[in-house]
Amino acid sequence: MFYLIIFLKWKIDLNLSLIQSEKKKMNILITGGAGFIGSHTYVVLKESGFNPIIVDNFSNSSVQVIKQLETICQAPITYYNLDINDPKTYDLVFNEHKITGIIHFAASKAVGESVDN
Repeated sequence: MFYLIIFLKWKIDLNLSLIQSEKKKMNILITGGAGFIGSHTYVVLKESGFNPIIVDNFSNSSVQVIKQLETICQAPITYYNLDINDPKTYDLVFNEHKITGIIHFAASKAVGESVDN
């Protein structure tokens, strides 16, 4: 029984370390990543070991957010100043990076406008 417990713990530790190493390879695309929710999601993903990539046209945000993210994460931010309504955006980003997941926050309305209405 004792050996079985040690083996299972070793197996779990091995699997967790494999998962951790795989996260570093996972490129997660965040549309609207410079917005309030997108930028916070970026930080959480980065802290969790993922490689987030931002696509934002900055119509409801500012490039200053990218500079703030660089300060918070202490690393350069991969981002594209592109519009997700343009199909060429996806060609560019998907040809440049192997995207393993997408989180979509891009929208025409800002949080303040949504709250006021």
